[in-house]
Amino acid sequence: IDFLEERCPILEMQDGAYMTESEAYLDADGTPVTYRRILSGTQEFMGLWQQKCLELVEELRRKRELVSVVLVKNRMSERYGNLNWTREFEGIGEIRQKNRMFSEMEHYFLEHCKAALVKVTDIALPEKWRFTDVDFRHGCEPQYMNGALYTYLGYELYKKFRDGLDHI
Repeated sequence: IDFLEERCPILEMQDGAYMTESEAYLDADGTPVTYRRILSGTQEFMGLWQQKCLELVEELRRKRELVSVVLVKNRMSERYGNLNWTREFEGIGEIRQKNRMFSEMEHYFLEHCKAALVKVTDIALPEKWRFTDVDFRHGCEPQYMNGALYTYLGYELYKKFRDGLDHI
């Protein structure tokens, strides 16, 4: 898992369920009627996130012998470009604010997993490689990485599972 989608608002549906207002949600047909929208990073958003995070940790605790949890410490890219050049995204302050929020979420999740005796393997991505490909097929936006970093992440995941998560 990672917390990159938490950059998006949360939608409370009329039936009391919650959905992330993600790209997938926005592209879907026949989405449910929304009751209200909770902006990412607000006090209400963080309180709801922490509540749901604790519910997830409790579920993981109950099934800890059956599941393997990998946390990717992902961030929004502050830069875009290619292997020869990069430039800073506009709105860098907001990107950095979201990245701090992701870090706080990871800390909260890991601390509660540790207290619940849930083993979590985490993967940190090299900051020096973090930029969005200027020609990325889904667009040149901060939530995307570059091809080399996607390959690195895939290889790191492969190694963790190949070697067994218990040996980390």
